[in-house]
Amino acid sequence: MEKTRSHPIQAEKFLNELIPRTRISKPYPPLFRPLQDAAPNPAFSMTVSKIFDTRRANIALLRIGYLLAFATLGNSFLLNSGLFTVREQLMHPDKEVIKIFWIAHKFPKHMEGIHIITLPKDMRAFLVIFSLATRSSTSQFAIVLPGPTAPGIKVYDFIESELCTGDGTTFLNFTTEKLPDKNYLKDKASAFLAQAYWQEFTNDGYTPRFAP
Repeated sequence: MEKTRSHPIQAEKFLNELIPRTRISKPYPPLFRPLQDAAPNPAFSMTVSKIFDTRRANIALLRIGYLLAFATLGNSFLLNSGLFTVREQLMHPDKEVIKIFWIAHKFPKHMEGIHIITLPKDMRAFLVIFSLATRSSTSQFAIVLPGPTAPGIKVYDFIESELCTGDGTTFLNFTTEKLPDKNYLKDKASAFLAQAYWQEFTNDGYTPRFAP
């Protein structure tokens, strides 16, 4: 799969949609209402500034990705030492524990869900793709979560070095395997499938399974 480079400013587009410009129209007061027919109703526009923390908004996206993966795959997903670092970031949103944890790319709608990035090896991780809707538009996000074996949390160093440099015009190819959409929590046979899929898609003999 071909990916464009990712830059932190991609998150600002979503934040701007959450805080749209505000138009305030002030009608004539009662004393001057007789003049209303003689002149157009005056109106003025102003931009209301709301203070928000971009970093905290980014951490909220990380939290959503983490909770979606856990809610889907269950406790077996948590058997992963790399997630301690993710939880530390979630508990300390004002501290930069992880700098870049997303991939800024528009994926096809059918790819939304939970994936395992299989190749290159230095990029192996879980990838949670989801959409959030505002009043004006829908934005898609792809959050990277470390896997239980190598590269672990070093995947974030790889993303930063490979996807957040240069002018953003080059490409990086990588492959993913989408995990089946099923109820992992109610099916006892699926209790440890998160670990089983990870082992299957990251073993030395793995070859990508491309759709025909």
